[in-house]
Amino acid sequence: MLAVATLGVTPAPARAAEPAAQTDANQAFAPSPATPSPATASPAASSPSTPSAAWVRTTKDTPLWSGPDDKAKEFSKIAAGTTLQVIEQGGQRAFVYFGGDKQGHPAGDVWVSRADLAPAPWPQWLRARRNAEIRPEPTPAGPGTMALAKGTYIETTGETDGRWARVFFLGDGRLRDPIEGWIDSADFALPTVEQSALSGYLVSKGLLTSRSPDIWLRVPYRSQLDGAEYATANCGPVVVGMTLEAFGQVYGSGMLRSAAMSLQDTVDCDDCGVFIQNLAAMTQARGVQIFGFRKDGAPAKPITAAGMDDDENLRHWTFDDVRAELKAGRVVIPQIKFRFLPGRANAPYGGDHFVVITGILGDRFIINDPVDSDGRGYARLISAESLEKGMALASVPNVAFAVGR
Repeated sequence: MLAVATLGVTPAPARAAEPAAQTDANQAFAPSPATPSPATASPAASSPSTPSAAWVRTTKDTPLWSGPDDKAKEFSKIAAGTTLQVIEQGGQRAFVYFGGDKQGHPAGDVWVSRADLAPAPWPQWLRARRNAEIRPEPTPAGPGTMALAKGTYIETTGETDGRWARVFFLGDGRLRDPIEGWIDSADFALPTVEQSALSGYLVSKGLLTSRSPDIWLRVPYRSQLDGAEYATANCGPVVVGMTLEAFGQVYGSGMLRSAAMSLQDTVDCDDCGVFIQNLAAMTQARGVQIFGFRKDGAPAKPITAAGMDDDENLRHWTFDDVRAELKAGRVVIPQIKFRFLPGRANAPYGGDHFVVITGILGDRFIINDPVDSDGRGYARLISAESLEKGMALASVPNVAFAVGR
């Protein structure tokens, strides 16, 4: 892996907000039929009557109960095929974590009849439903290897020990190397996104084992979905923040947004995106070089809504240009149609978005995507075809700029 440890937008200021593709990790996770994955249950988890069983699946429509005995209240019923995490088993009912579903049943810890359960394999992808730890051994004793924040995505490797699974954590661009260790299933839940979909667009351990990236520039990741009132429209400043951090300059996303809004005279607009011209101008104003933005090679100039005739002076990019810049050791920030990003074809938001292109893996590009509600935002994959079409259909077509030395 080649690492460089140091090294979106519409034609008008106002824009529609970029939607989160799934709920927060602490809210309802909608379970779905399990997709075959490399992870398999250990012998200790081969029967739902075993106290150490980690994952089970309902064999029929089954009630959710408030307690383990006959005095318990029945909340509702969930569908057959629902995957549950076992917290404790005793008597005729198991105490489980139910991730919620698309029928409106909320997530929570509940009791279900053990007779309605069958063993289920460990999923490949999990998301922390509370703050958790990777541990050096499958035991809660002793110091942990690494703390994980609620909402963190993790990949299981197939090795299990009862309620514990060995995992691979790629990190967020700030780790020198990925981390492997053990997690307790009680701290994690199924993401709402199908397992096969996540495997299709997240860089995984198996993928890295089978093929090394042609190039991969390390850019620390941050999410735009940070709870701010303007969060859903803040992809541009967040992408600039990631890129500047790769050069040792750490700016808060809020500060970068304020600077962008000042440049385009939209200071009090929470729904406004940022013109790519202003993102380029903000980047170069902080002492980092940009490349390939204008046809004449001139520096980027800040603009307001009245200055959109500047579009004709912007360079027309192709994915071959993107490849050339990455091979030169520069990351690329393109303007792209949101629905052409992996997993977003049916997203309700149809506007533009910004990402950071950080690497090449075969015929696909590696990106940092500031929207991380539908899978890890760090080290996602997009095909050359999707990138080219998404850039061509953006509100300002085929524009980008490279950042480097």
